[in-house]
Amino acid sequence: MAETFTLYKLIVLYMLDRVDFPLTTSQISEFILDKGYTTYFRLQSALAELTDSGLLKIELTHNRTLYNLTEEGAATINYFRNKISPEIRQEIDNFINEKKYDLKEKTDFISTRTGMPDLNAMTIEERNELIRQNPAYGNIICRCEMVTEGEIIDAIRRPLGAKSLDGVKRRTRAGMGRCQSGFCAPKVMEILARELEKSMEEITKSGGNSRIIEGINKDVF
Repeated sequence: MAETFTLYKLIVLYMLDRVDFPLTTSQISEFILDKGYTTYFRLQSALAELTDSGLLKIELTHNRTLYNLTEEGAATINYFRNKISPEIRQEIDNFINEKKYDLKEKTDFISTRTGMPDLNAMTIEERNELIRQNPAYGNIICRCEMVTEGEIIDAIRRPLGAKSLDGVKRRTRAGMGRCQSGFCAPKVMEILARELEKSMEEITKSGGNSRIIEGINKDVF
């Protein structure tokens, strides 16, 4: 367990070593959480330990926390970089290269954004009005956790949106109920495929090569 937690910290250091600008918590989370390396709370613990040990420096701006790599942090990842497997380093490199422009500080950044609708906190009248405006909020996809199609679409379309089944689960709780996504997974996959304009075969559980289906039976046989 200790070695695994150390790996999370090395991944964070390696990500910051690969860019020449600070990263926010959300930007670091986009890679680590969507790849399924750890949970949000474990990531927060790793960031706190790295900061307390002087390997990262925090900068607060626009109501966000920015993480900078210190000289000690750069020296640490330079010494221990081989503790990260070549496969993981390649995944990080691909992520940075693909997202590099988006990761940079934006001069027109808006520090606040509208949160996802919380249907459970709404009155019946408010919920009915929301459904009237957007019928997708009236279509229950995950019956165990009562998560609607509208909430799943919102989780996919918003900034740093979900791109996998686990990404949807972390943002909406769809699939966290008693059946553990046994019934709702196919429906969530269909929504992901539609919203991301991908085929069902391209939808993954947690990113990378964690594909769920390889094809249709009649196509295989």
